[in-house]
Amino acid sequence: EAFCNGVMRQWVFGLEVFLPDAAVMNDLKKVIKTNEGYEMKKMFIGSEGTLGIFTGFVLKLEPAIRDRQTILAYTHSAVDPLSYFHRLRAAFGQSFVGGDHVDDYSEATSHGLGLDGRFGHLDGETYFIADIDVPADDDSLLEILGKALETGEITDAVIAKND
Repeated sequence: EAFCNGVMRQWVFGLEVFLPDAAVMNDLKKVIKTNEGYEMKKMFIGSEGTLGIFTGFVLKLEPAIRDRQTILAYTHSAVDPLSYFHRLRAAFGQSFVGGDHVDDYSEATSHGLGLDGRFGHLDGETYFIADIDVPADDDSLLEILGKALETGEITDAVIAKND
């Protein structure tokens, strides 16, 4: 989640916190960084509410992702997802929301959760999950997957679909 969306302190510009001694710390500035000493805001965010109760926020907002396509692609080795990642990033730029590489523990996890065969019989040693902000009817994603299959960057892939 942090790879795709960043960590919480990147999204919070200011805080108002009710402290245990009934004092209120007001740091509702709308700036990213100041030179006023310790960054108490980061300490309170890192404490996840154990040092005080958050009563006010100034947040950074981003436009919502319109159409997210999620791809599960299998690769031959742990090195192959890197070239696949670069191909997706070059093709989709800012529409490439994020990706994650997971090694062979996924098979044990799938088996432990009773998901054997849930994704068909995908072939590969490791897998890469990618989120891309493109409409479902955009064929560019299928073209990129086809090129990645031809070059051997991925061995198999499936695109998530909601019915």
